Amino acid sequence: MSQRTNIVATLAKAGSILLVVSMLFVACGGDAPSANESSSGVTHEQATKALEACESSYLNSDVPAYEAEHIATLYAYYMDSDEHSERAQALFFCAQASYADGNTPQALLYLIEAEKSTEASGDMAYDGRIKRMKGDIYGEGCLFANALEEYQKCRESFIAADMLSHANYATYDEGITLIHMRNFDEAKELLNSTLAYAAEESLLGLYYGALHHLIDIAIYTDDYAECSALLELYDEADSEWYNNEHKLFAEAIVAANNGDIARAEQLLSKTNSNANVESIEDYYYTHYLVHRIGGDSLRAVEWLERSKEHQDQLILEVLNQPTLNIELELLQSRLDAERTERELTEKNREQERRAVEAERQYRVRRNTYIICTIIVGIILLLLYIRHRWRAKNRDIAQYIETIRELQMANRDLPNEMNATIATIYRDRFSEINALCETYYDHSGTSRQKSLVFNQLSQTIEDIKGDNKRIAEMESAVNKYRNNLMQRLREQVSKLSERDMRVALYIFAGFSNRAISIFIDSDPVSVSKIRYNIKQKIKSSGAKDAEELTQALSEK
Repeated sequence: MSQRTNIVATLAKAGSILLVVSMLFVACGGDAPSANESSSGVTHEQATKALEACESSYLNSDVPAYEAEHIATLYAYYMDSDEHSERAQALFFCAQASYADGNTPQALLYLIEAEKSTEASGDMAYDGRIKRMKGDIYGEGCLFANALEEYQKCRESFIAADMLSHANYATYDEGITLIHMRNFDEAKELLNSTLAYAAEESLLGLYYGALHHLIDIAIYTDDYAECSALLELYDEADSEWYNNEHKLFAEAIVAANNGDIARAEQLLSKTNSNANVESIEDYYYTHYLVHRIGGDSLRAVEWLERSKEHQDQLILEVLNQPTLNIELELLQSRLDAERTERELTEKNREQERRAVEAERQYRVRRNTYIICTIIVGIILLLLYIRHRWRAKNRDIAQYIETIRELQMANRDLPNEMNATIATIYRDRFSEINALCETYYDHSGTSRQKSLVFNQLSQTIEDIKGDNKRIAEMESAVNKYRNNLMQRLREQVSKLSERDMRVALYIFAGFSNRAISIFIDSDPVSVSKIRYNIKQKIKSSGAKDAEELTQALSEK
């Protein structure tokens, strides 16, 4: 997704949050609060009961469900409270409720506010909870670098609070995040540490979770001996934590690597790709590895294509999700500004009550006008996003596919020349291939995708301006294709240097789409240039005109 689309999406989310805050601002009113009552009329006793109810739900449920009235009570009483420890807890529960409702930006704002209170109160236990939730949100949004930073801070907070069990769960989360970032060495070190701790403390869920991901690392790094050793640890698995499908996949890969293809296929026959949606990718990729190791290239390619189709679908789903890469500092400043205005309103409430009714009506009209303006702005932004969203996704996909064609040579050309050109550009093509694989194989964040896209563009620019390699490629064409370029230069003087460059790429076997990248054009324009070159050759009276135009007609 382009940076421009990210900015538009960010503005839309900023507008949405600003609308909510503005509505809360308009809603402010009523009598001045007493010492035990907030400006909204909520008493300290009511706030305390709501906090206890939310804490009970959090501790006694794997998926806490908070009462809407409790969340409203906590927000109304603690949003501007100086009771920092309780305020941090209240905002943490508000964040969980917002996240459960799909309002991720609002959840992040609550967590940022909660962190301010933990800094003031020194409550490291809740600080760890808050940072872990931030890490979960960033990880789900594929912002893995952000997630890793939050999990590391989370672990430090839990260690400071002497909560070693929670600290090791944070270490486990760090390991999983590093796997997503393809940093397998550090991920393996952290997960082995987690595995040892879980075994010592008999934490089965943590133990088999770490074991599961260590097996994945062994497969990713082709360390099948390590994979086999880890599989043996499953033998004493508790049925509650035992992932039979994952174990079967790993055992099939190990069996194939040991040359026992029959056993590998027998193990795969026991799996069911529809049993668990999350295992579909493992199901496809395991079949691909087994057939590839077994030497059945056709079946391996078939399963690899299924795997890539599934990956492409996941990429499109990520691209179509609202981006989490929002400008939180901008949103936070908006929230601070609204809070400051509310505080000023509270301080002047007594004075405002003495003001005439006309002044009160004026404020209501003014605030209503602000809300209407914001709503109109949001509607316009959403219409613009709808127009640009699909076009940007399609443009990125087409550009990546075009770049892949840079490695496609004409199969009808001499093998020696193809090999020579591949040697000349091997390092550049390997770099392009690695960047394309990074784009397709990993659901990176919008920021990460933008970095990959920029690196691809820079690599292409380097290829276009590398005159030394271009000269080597021209020498290869002359050597293996009967001095085509030399004869073209000698016999057709009217061709421009750009024409010569296009002819060189054609003789070297590059497609129109690949050439269009080299000359900053498009495939249709390349076809026109090819046609014009042939016309210039024919009109020049060149001795080898027929052979030269024939070479330019090759696909």
